[in-house]
Amino acid sequence: MFKKDVLNVDDKYYLNALKLAASEALNLSVSIGYVTEDNIELFLRKAESEAKAVEKIAYGERDKIINTMAKGELEAENISEVSQKNITEEDNNQENNNREGGN
Repeated sequence: MFKKDVLNVDDKYYLNALKLAASEALNLSVSIGYVTEDNIELFLRKAESEAKAVEKIAYGERDKIINTMAKGELEAENISEVSQKNITEEDNNQENNNREGGN
């Protein structure tokens, strides 16, 4: 038989050790991707968090693309205006040459 001092256990110590073991087991199950009824909420929260991060990146990239397209459209308009101006000047020069007895 064991005496009382041998069987005397610190309830708080073992309760805390048990809680720690349960917490570490839960973390391990999530880190290896083992889904259970007990950890499904953690997986869903993790997925939601990751989706929000992807969304933030995607919207940032979307804004960059929109800004780049707007700059491109503005540049295209400027090129068109310059081209139209050059064409008009060439036409005017050609008309002047024709009036002066050119070709």
